[in-house]
Amino acid sequence: MMYDELYYFDGCSYMAGHCHLSRKTMWVNTINPYVGKDGNIDKNEPFNGCLDARKYPFYNMATVAKSNEEIYRDFIDTLPNLIKANNVKVFIHWSHSERKEKEKNQAFITRDCENFDEVIKEWWKGLARTVPFMLDVQEKCKEHGLEYVAITTEHPEIFELGRKHNDAKYSNDLDKINSRDIFNWPLRKLQNFPKELNDRADALLTWGCTSLPISWCKGFGLPIAEDMKHLGDEARLRFGQQIHDFYKDRNKDLSYWIDEDVKPVNKEFFYDLQAWVDELKGGALMRTTHWVEEDLRFLLINMTIMPNAEYIYED
Repeated sequence: MMYDELYYFDGCSYMAGHCHLSRKTMWVNTINPYVGKDGNIDKNEPFNGCLDARKYPFYNMATVAKSNEEIYRDFIDTLPNLIKANNVKVFIHWSHSERKEKEKNQAFITRDCENFDEVIKEWWKGLARTVPFMLDVQEKCKEHGLEYVAITTEHPEIFELGRKHNDAKYSNDLDKINSRDIFNWPLRKLQNFPKELNDRADALLTWGCTSLPISWCKGFGLPIAEDMKHLGDEARLRFGQQIHDFYKDRNKDLSYWIDEDVKPVNKEFFYDLQAWVDELKGGALMRTTHWVEEDLRFLLINMTIMPNAEYIYED
């Protein structure tokens, strides 16, 4: 089938939206906007009809809590249809690596974690699953002339940390990843974070403070969603515009927007744990809607700020 443009979107709730309102105002609207009943309906879920009619033909595969293995599998399953089309643009927001199709929760952050040394391996194993997925999607897009734009939930330095805990194949595959395809690669190296994740507190701080949606909102000074985990309404629009401009001009990656944005950017939130410490020391309140936030606030205030004022978390 020949199209002027065909879009393929996939990811977890960071792309799909986490509630009814966010699903109607997800950031992909900036790239392929709603146009009403005369638009193109979702080729993945055509029964949505005019409820999701957009300017260009598209597949929207993104769903809440989707794992990277599901994202990869859906891409491979849909690839024959993409190959038959022309002018295809693939947008994938890779999810938290430790997620599995049947195990969506992050085991190492649960309060009943009894053997941290074992459960933290799930993050390293998750990275070892994700990197080959990313590489294969990259190479298949290149082979078949599909334009590819990727976003990772994890900071690129987390993938680098994975080298210490995985085999040579992991490192070889990671070296082949083209950072020009990834909106938030590279970024400045992490500072004041634990060098190794030796216990649950280290993992919780690192996982929470380096997740892209939260650090993006903190960095660009826009409200986080009510659940304290996702992009807020205004943030989704601005994030979508950045992704749109990145796919038009690969020089406009996240680092470009951090350095060139017309509004002040608190860039330290993207890489420096001390920025989170300083905010709480300045009296900022951390609203909590979930026990994860409660635990993290406890860690930051009682274990780091009060004793030595060197670490902090929010999400």
